[in-house]
Formats: sequence, C-alpha cells, structure tokens
Amino acid sequence: MRLVMEHYFRKNQDVEIIRGVVRAYLLGLLRKYRILDAFAENLLDIQVSTLGSFQRSLLRSILYESKFRDVKRRRLESLLKFARKNGLKITWQDVVLVKNTPIREVLRRYQGVERVAVEYSLPTWVVEYSFKLLGKRESFKLFKAFNKRQPTWIRVITNRTTREKLLKVLERRGFEAFPDKDFDDLIGIRRGEGLARIPEHKSGLFVIQEKASVLVGYVSGFREIFVDFTSSPGLKLSHISERTGYGIGFEIKHRRIPSMKNILERIGSRDIIDIVNTDSRVPPLRRGSSNILLDPDCSSLGRLGVSPEIRLWITPDYVSRHREEQRILLKSASGVLEKGRCLIYSTCTFTIEENEENINWAVEELGLEVVEVEPFIGVEGIGVPFAQRLYPHIHHTIGFFVAKLCKI
Repeated sequence: MRLVMEHYFRKNQDVEIIRGVVRAYLLGLLRKYRILDAFAENLLDIQVSTLGSFQRSLLRSILYESKFRDVKRRRLESLLKFARKNGLKITWQDVVLVKNTPIREVLRRYQGVERVAVEYSLPTWVVEYSFKLLGKRESFKLFKAFNKRQPTWIRVITNRTTREKLLKVLERRGFEAFPDKDFDDLIGIRRGEGLARIPEHKSGLFVIQEKASVLVGYVSGFREIFVDFTSSPGLKLSHISERTGYGIGFEIKHRRIPSMKNILERIGSRDIIDIVNTDSRVPPLRRGSSNILLDPDCSSLGRLGVSPEIRLWITPDYVSRHREEQRILLKSASGVLEKGRCLIYSTCTFTIEENEENINWAVEELGLEVVEVEPFIGVEGIGVPFAQRLYPHIHHTIGFFVAKLCKI
C-alpha cells in the first residue's frame, strides 16, 4: 500500500500537501490489519485470503473506516457502492455489525500466541520469536510500541546551522520538537506534519534520519577514509564523512544512485563522497587502510512500527536467507581489512541469527575481534559484550543492532 502511495505522489505532485494525512491513515490501518481480517472472517464470513490484492485492501479500508474512524454515513455508503462495483459483497448491515461488536468479542475466538498476534496485528511467528528472545513481559511492551507513534528524528547538518537555531525555526512552524539527550546534532519531533516540505529541509539544513542510524556514525570512531559497503540511501555515509572528510559508497543497484546523489547534493556532502555502482560481494578493493561500514539488507523486524507493511509479507525464510547474504558480505569486507582497521556492522532487526550469531561467526571464522565502543546508549547484545541493541519501547527509535569488529 505504501509503495503505491509513494508512486502516486511522485506522479501527482500537485496533491503532495495531503501526503502526511494519507500516510497516517495507512499506518493506522496496517497496524490493525489482522484485527480487521478477524472481523471480516468471523463476523462477515469473508475469507480475506481468497480475495485479490485490490479487493483485500478495499475491504480493510472499509472496515477500518467503520471501526476505528468517526466518519459520516454518506462516506461509508459511497465506499460500499464502490466496493460492490468491484465485486466485493459487503452491506451497510455488515458495517453496523462491525462497528457495534467489541474487539474483545472477536479476540475470544483465538487462543494463546495466535490471539496475541491478532490483537497486535503481527505475524504469529514474530510473536513466538519475541517471546523466546525477550520473554512475555518485555515482548508486550515491544508490541505496544510497534503500534504507537514514535518520535520522528532529524539530524542537523551542523556545518550549515545549529541545533538551537533549527529548534526555534521548527517551533515557529508548528512542530513540537525537542533536543536529543544523547547526540548534539539530533532533534526529535513529537508532533507536526510536512517536515520534508519545509524550506529548511529543501535547503539541506537537516535530514530525516532515525536515532539508531545516527548512533552508527558516533560509534564508528572513524576519522579517516572509509568505505560504506551498502550505502543507499546515503545517510550514514554522509554522517561519517562529515567527520572523516571523505568517504566512498558502494551501491549494487544502479537505480538507487540518483536519489542518493540528490540527498548528498542537498546537504552539501557530494564533494566529499564518491559513489561506486558495484557489488560488495566482490569489492573493487585491495587490502588497505580503509575502515568499513556494513549495514546489509536484513529482515527489518525492527521496523515493524514505522513500516508496518512489512507485517504483510515477512516470513521466517527471510531471516535465514539474509543471514547467509550477510555472512558473504562480512567475509568480503574482512578480506580487504588491514590489521588495525575496523568494521562497523549494523542491522535494523532483532533476530539473533542476523546479529549476534553473525558476530560470533565473524570472530571464529574471520579472525575479527569485537571491541568496546562509545557512546553506549542501548542494551548489551545477547551474549556478545560491547554490541548494543536498541528497541522502540526503550529507546523510542527503530529496533536496531550495532557492533564494531577490528582486525587485531
């Protein structure tokens, strides 16, 4: 749904002003999709899995409007008429039944882990995994955080303005903003819409960047040339380059490069960064003096709150598949690391397979060593000293993992 939304607004920039409203609507719907499906299947006898993608999305929208939004009858009747034209048999009586039936009545039809998964609209396997990893008490806190609005984080481009000046500007523009307590170039936004449309964003005074992502720039400790093996969209690359004076970004997908260049140009980092369209599994590097940043593709379970569409398609297979791809990249990066140089490894997921197991594998098979980092704002990695994890319910950012490995 959100990919369709992004495509639509790129083609119809004249209605860009309503993007924030549409995004908020989709976030709300996706965070409740399993409850909506439960109403459809248990009250209306509609098997959601048998519907086409358009009908499925339309049904969820109608039920979301009926159950969770205070909309006028005329609007709902218009939606029902549109649904019937598209082969979806749903009546006004169905809408009234959904509206008047408490959620707890539907949830009673589920038991154990499945009931929790439906209540929080999460894949059942994710709930099971979290229970084993964190225990039930901590998991429920995590699930609640996934379905609540977290702060939006922005990184100040400090060679163009100061945090204090930008905070004042944001306040004047109606945003509820606050300075982060850990990083002096970071601002949190509690309320306000349209960040990407204000002049200060367009002129490159800040970028929208998760706090967990900003942490990578600090713990790297890099002060000289480095290579980002998986650099799109370029935010970590630009942050570290501001400190080192120069960085190289590898990106395998050519179509991502234009948007990267646009971001770097907007914030004034284009002249200190070279982007190379290449495959980091076979990097065009000899063993040398560069440090390396590796933030590979992952199962993205840490993003289930900010990108709830992931819930619709993520399966356990993604974890094992990504783990193997991550190890290929770790081996590739280690192969060009010179003694005394370091590698930062990070992911936006909380699985052990993609995090601690990979780190232990790199230590045992590649001869790397996990080293202490500062700042340490997360919780310690599971069985891996000096690695740190961040969670939405504790740190108010995406779920994240980061560790620093050096060739000793």
